[in-house]
Amino acid sequence: MSGQAEYQGLTLSDIEQIDRYSRSDVDLSQMIWCMQQTGYHRWGFVVYRCTYSDDDAWARYVERMKQAAVDDLSRYGRDLLLAKYVDWTIVEDRDALDGASKADVRARFSEWAEPHLPDEDGRGPGAWRANALATVWRCPPTFRFCLFVDQECLDTLKAYEEWAQAGAQGRAPYVACIIIDSDGEPEGEGPDGYPAVDGCTRYDPGWMYTSVGALASLYDHLCLEELTDGYKQYARPPLLYPAHQRGISMPTLQEL
Repeated sequence: MSGQAEYQGLTLSDIEQIDRYSRSDVDLSQMIWCMQQTGYHRWGFVVYRCTYSDDDAWARYVERMKQAAVDDLSRYGRDLLLAKYVDWTIVEDRDALDGASKADVRARFSEWAEPHLPDEDGRGPGAWRANALATVWRCPPTFRFCLFVDQECLDTLKAYEEWAQAGAQGRAPYVACIIIDSDGEPEGEGPDGYPAVDGCTRYDPGWMYTSVGALASLYDHLCLEELTDGYKQYARPPLLYPAHQRGISMPTLQEL
């Protein structure tokens, strides 16, 4: 992220402790509350690059994603506080990840997450996982969810760049990625009978399309909830979070 210095100053230690009754998803205070409770003062996602067709486009995509996260913080008036704590882990491995499936990435992410969990109270990383079974917020979303970018997602950058070059008039096209739930089941979860997504007809296929412009607010939601908690928060593919509330789906390659 560019301009890190401009976000120095205000820190978590400079604000009052948020209690469980005053936290809210309208000002990202759930994220702040979880940071205060866990002592893990970072937020962000591990991002897996699963397409290697265009290195320049990929570099621009990552920059747009990072800037969009800061813009999301700004909408909530939290950029001066939270931008300094963002931590992106970008994973690139052409041999292993080019064309990788969501299941492949889920397995790889799960292997990464367990040993990287913070050591809580000196009891070892496993304590977070055990506690998370009872209390979601005790395990930060960084270690429960990852981002997956394939060619379909990368191609959404093109429409955004064309919009920006044409004068940025009207609503900006969405730049999209996929968020994967590390606890997702291969056959999906929830009620059956939905339109097939990657062969899954259950309500929850274990992943969701999301705009990169909503990653901060989505992280805030996931601090206290699961991916499918709340119809306003969950967008079953091909719907695109958070525009799914207006019936907007992930653009097809033909539309782009």
